[in-house]
Amino acid sequence: MDEIKKLQELIDNSNNIVFFGGAGVSTESGIKDFRGKNGLYKEKNNLDLPPEYLLSIDCLVKEPELFFEYYKNNMNSNGYEPNITHKYLTKLESTGKLKAIVTQNIDGLH
Repeated sequence: MDEIKKLQELIDNSNNIVFFGGAGVSTESGIKDFRGKNGLYKEKNNLDLPPEYLLSIDCLVKEPELFFEYYKNNMNSNGYEPNITHKYLTKLESTGKLKAIVTQNIDGLH
């Protein structure tokens, strides 16, 4: 618990925060990550093609219909809601403390 208190103290005393985050932020909202134990890259699909290919630039160029169909079925974040972390980041931003979010996420929940 001391780490949490220390983190809160750092946040309270900071006015130029940059948040670096990844897929773990959105998994709490129900969005799959890529490489986690239940991640998208571990799932089998009915196409018998690796997800790494299905989401690659090669697939986009060579088979755009396949790329977009897979993307729509597996990467669409419509219907998911921001979780406590997203909401806390919004709060920090509204107070002027949070200056930037650096993330690979494309779900729009931040």
